[in-house]
Amino acid sequence: MLSTKLIEVSEMVTSKLRNSSDLFVGVTAWNSEVLLPLCLDSLRKTAPDAEIHVFDNMSVDATPDITAKFGAKLTRGRLGQADALNRLVGLSKSPYTLLIHADVVFVADDWFSTVLQAISSSDALVSPEDIGCGPFTRTWGKDMPESSFLFFVTERIKQHRIRRRVRTFGIPHFRNEIDFYDEHITYGLPRRFMDAGLTWKPMQVHLSRRMEEPIYVPDFTPGYWTPELGHLRYGLGNFYSLGGRPTHYHNWYDRRLSETQSFERHATSEVDGGGVPLAFLKAALDNLIGDYYSGGLLVPVIEHSAPTANQEAAR
Repeated sequence: MLSTKLIEVSEMVTSKLRNSSDLFVGVTAWNSEVLLPLCLDSLRKTAPDAEIHVFDNMSVDATPDITAKFGAKLTRGRLGQADALNRLVGLSKSPYTLLIHADVVFVADDWFSTVLQAISSSDALVSPEDIGCGPFTRTWGKDMPESSFLFFVTERIKQHRIRRRVRTFGIPHFRNEIDFYDEHITYGLPRRFMDAGLTWKPMQVHLSRRMEEPIYVPDFTPGYWTPELGHLRYGLGNFYSLGGRPTHYHNWYDRRLSETQSFERHATSEVDGGGVPLAFLKAALDNLIGDYYSGGLLVPVIEHSAPTANQEAAR
């Protein structure tokens, strides 16, 4: 049964849309200089009053400088993703908390109100399904949240933390934390929510726009490739929507390129020669960055009748 305070939070959501001063955004980053500028720039443009806090896993690139440039707060430390997410949630004093990766780019001015309008009185989380990148779907992620975009009603999620035994300087003690410690970070959350009488609302996943002419054609045989891949404007990145309205884009592969300052013509995303060509990922990333700064980002046309990546993964 929801407490009086939680009911009040629900009534605020349904009675009027809040402005972005009610939003805390926590960004996990590590050597994220490639897309962090787009992430923070798109946040400042679409949620100008939100508190933005970057947790940086001791990057050796320009990540701290980029964070400062956009006026976001910065915490640095060597933590796993689950601990970093909990650290960020602990910093949030806002009614709503969004946790994202540094390669998330917001593509609609009204994404925040779109998410708020979709929250019901029992929802604790809004997140995409974790079905993979582009047309490479993974069916085991169906009905599971994706960790790159986790939008919480803060009070609800904080009331359902678990008690974990941890060590600090070798001394064991207990700490109340959100269960980001299951398989794939987030896969334990649906079960926790169900036990608490709460739910999570999945977002729809969409492929990048298809170009008539390919953006890349390999001159060798990659480990993973179909000619159709070469027609995707932004490669294996996904777009996301809620209620038929677009919200954001997630790249997936920016760090793989930032780790490789230069690469051979036949280099692929897997060190053993498997995967897709890095030159394809680079061409798609260049398209994304160029289109974003020119104001010509090609967001997919979202039609309820058209199959989404979610539906493809279910087949």
